Amino acid sequence: MVQSYMQTVDSWMLAFQFWDFAVCLPNEWSLLYLPEARRWIRSHRPPSVGTIFLE
Repeated sequence: MVQSYMQTVDSWMLAFQFWDFAVCLPNEWSLLYLPEARRWIRSHRPPSVGTIFLE
């Protein structure tokens, strides 16, 4: 019984990790990191962590 429960939890965790990697990560990159990289290329100033979170 406990082993079946743990297999179910492991399956859900694997599904969540796949969802996070396949859906959330590309969205995070496109919203946070790519605009900062574009600004860095245009202005020739290195990016800072603070400007990413202030957007």
